[in-house]
Amino acid sequence: MLRCSDGEVADDDVCDFVDRLYCDLVDVLLSCARKFVPERHKGCHKFWWNEASVHSNQLWKAADKPRQGPIFHKRQTTGMQYRRRIREGQRMSDEVYNNELHEALLSKDGSVFRKCWRSKFESSSKCIEVDRSVDADVIADKFVKHFSSCFM
Repeated sequence: MLRCSDGEVADDDVCDFVDRLYCDLVDVLLSCARKFVPERHKGCHKFWWNEASVHSNQLWKAADKPRQGPIFHKRQTTGMQYRRRIREGQRMSDEVYNNELHEALLSKDGSVFRKCWRSKFESSSKCIEVDRSVDADVIADKFVKHFSSCFM
């Protein structure tokens, strides 16, 4: 803290104090970031890259990132093939549960259809809190008060 016997503080002292305070703050923030913020290299979250596309990308970088030619073409095609396989997998999973629902409906087996429907569309998490209350009796009273006031 800046203190002065006559009540005045020199401009240089204020500047030094602010500079020290700024540096300390930056050090604390950097320390926290190193401790709690994960570091990732640029592009690490490209989920569509498999080993083949990563390898072809490394070759492309080693060749000084050409924009045409066989190395560039291989990099582009391996990435596109892998992304296409991901889309096909997503499409197949959609078709599987659609087919399961269709078969259950055709067999006219209601219990199998409902079980299949619930597994695909119903959430297991239910709302257990209403207006910051979790007690069933309190929640019921709140519903009664709300809806009875709507019709009066």
